[in-house]
Amino acid sequence: MPDPITEEAIRIIDAAPARGPVRPADYAKALPPEAGALARVLSSKAVLEEAERYRIADKGAIRAQRSHLWLPRSALIAVYASVVLGGVGVYLSTATDASLVDAVRPYLTVAQALFMGISCVCLIALSLLAAPRRRWLEARARAEWHRWSLFRLIMSGSSKPSGTEVELLPLQLECFRRHLVDDQRRFFDARVQRHRRAARVGKVLGVVALVLIGLASLPQLAASLSSLGAFDWMPDAVHSFIASLVTDKKLYALAWLYGISLQLLITRLAFISPVARHVERYEVMRGLLSQTSRRLAEARDAAVAASHVPVEWFTRSVLDILETEHQMWLVREEQATPARK
Repeated sequence: MPDPITEEAIRIIDAAPARGPVRPADYAKALPPEAGALARVLSSKAVLEEAERYRIADKGAIRAQRSHLWLPRSALIAVYASVVLGGVGVYLSTATDASLVDAVRPYLTVAQALFMGISCVCLIALSLLAAPRRRWLEARARAEWHRWSLFRLIMSGSSKPSGTEVELLPLQLECFRRHLVDDQRRFFDARVQRHRRAARVGKVLGVVALVLIGLASLPQLAASLSSLGAFDWMPDAVHSFIASLVTDKKLYALAWLYGISLQLLITRLAFISPVARHVERYEVMRGLLSQTSRRLAEARDAAVAASHVPVEWFTRSVLDILETEHQMWLVREEQATPARK
């Protein structure tokens, strides 16, 4: 059973705002009077300034990530949409109903040109921007560094509790546990689950692409087998059906075009996605944090006894894991995407 002091600290921190100490002023105001010692640490000038630096860096990293991911994804989707519309236009151009073709062709042409224009604009923006991926990596590295620095300041802060206030060290430990350790574990778990969902969708779309490509081969396959006499033994109804498959080849050409384009789209989107590229590392990091959290009970006992060394060991172990993970991510991304000259 946890110590009553630990139970009280857990209750206080778990009831605190989910946003956590990255907004230390609001977080301190939301804490009950029993957590006054932690509130004073959160209200210190150093913590407030570091939280502000993190807020600015985080916003910059989010903007950089959006520009990095949004532009290539938009370009790919726009190209695929243009291919789809182009295929429809080619198919309709051979239709017997000239009035339908004349009515639809202008809209298809305008829509196709619009999608191609969107793709060109996105690609030009990517070429003009100074290495979007590098800017995103550097911005996220700065933000994460400030976040870890913020938690270091919170853990190293001191304030003597007065009256009925809970001891500071258990509160600091639980704050660190909930808003860094648990948040990171949830982050890695969400990324793994997100990748699994995306992988399932990708498999379904991949099957659709393969079916389209397979259907596109039917006319030539049927014609080849028929020339070899493979269907001579079949009834006339089957011969008529096979002949009908071969008559309209443009439909199968359209299926081939869509199947190949869809397969390429799935492949390129998976390559762009940082989640798909790093899912194995996310799983490893989730496991490492889970293993480290097993030492949390020892750190809690030490916090109740006001023994700072075991608590510091626990927090340092967590921060070392996160910092190492981020450095590995930076190195891998830098190797995958060389800097532009």
